[in-house]
Amino acid sequence: GSGRLGCAARAVAYLEEDIIARGALDEQEFELPPNIRCTIAVAVSPDGTLFATSHGDHHIRLFSPVTRRVVAVLEGHPRTPWTLSFHRTLPNLLVSGCLNGEVRVWDTREGRCVAHVRLGTDRVTSVCFHP
Repeated sequence: GSGRLGCAARAVAYLEEDIIARGALDEQEFELPPNIRCTIAVAVSPDGTLFATSHGDHHIRLFSPVTRRVVAVLEGHPRTPWTLSFHRTLPNLLVSGCLNGEVRVWDTREGRCVAHVRLGTDRVTSVCFHP
């Protein structure tokens, strides 16, 4: 509904203001492995130390904004991870949801899944941590 769109618009406006305030509005390119054909979702850790991306190969890749390289590959989803979100106050926690209804919580420092659940739905298209 329009409430969800309004919330998304406010979130984008907040991110734009934050980026401009920090002067971080420069273009950055990240190199993906050559076998990656599509990127589905992108999330940025709240402390800015990691970018997470999900791909059609069912993996999640963690990038360093400093080196602009992959620092870890998170494996375990049986289908494509469709959505990603970092915890607001614990930047090493990432949650992902995939197309078979599975949700996983990852410890990005350890590079491993710390919890997962299969929901009764066909797919998970949006995830976030409760404040």
